[in-house]
Amino acid sequence: MTPTFTKTGDVEVLLELTCRRLEKVVDYPVTYNYVVDFDAGSLHVEFLRRMIENPSRQVNAFAEFKLSGFPGNTSFLVSTDQWVSHEYRNRRIGSVLTALKECLATAWGVRYLIATVNNGNDHELKLLANLDWTLVDLPDMPVKLAYHSVNRTTITI
Repeated sequence: MTPTFTKTGDVEVLLELTCRRLEKVVDYPVTYNYVVDFDAGSLHVEFLRRMIENPSRQVNAFAEFKLSGFPGNTSFLVSTDQWVSHEYRNRRIGSVLTALKECLATAWGVRYLIATVNNGNDHELKLLANLDWTLVDLPDMPVKLAYHSVNRTTITI
């Protein structure tokens, strides 16, 4: 059993709030695309620049991530493929995305987020350590795991 993802309600409200927060960081209008795979229990989100001259036109994504349910257990959600464009690193976008993932997990009743991080991804490893995630070193593996309890009552985006 994996967490139940919906196309309306909490997801879209949280994505809109995150766009407004990201606009303060990147100084231009931001929109999002997301894809829900109900069979796999996964959600893929990307944030894009929205063109002022033509609001329906979007350009390249500058940040994205994927969340997947943990097979057979609704207490865990796995975060993978988080990415922030090089030009926007060190501007707290990763922190905003992580807060969004924590809000989504809380809304879905998930207790723990697990992140897979490539060993060479020093930006994300530092980010997660600064946000009090627990890092787990896996000997002879190209990735590290990080986990975090999301049973807080209030999380701010």
